[in-house]
Amino acid sequence: KTRLIPGEIHYDKDVRQNVLEACELEKLDQCQEKFSTMKTYGEMCSRRMGRENPIHAKGNSL
Repeated sequence: KTRLIPGEIHYDKDVRQNVLEACELEKLDQCQEKFSTMKTYGEMCSRRMGRENPIHAKGNSL
């Protein structure tokens, strides 16, 4: 069995299937990258919010 490498097309199987698999792998990579970026951005915003408004960051415990 041929091991697929992301982004590489193998011509020993159905070419269309290989193209679809490569596209799916690329979509997954983009989603993971976007998720990581949003997670990091959210953490940065949380830290900034905590410094600028400590009452809001603690959950408004009035």
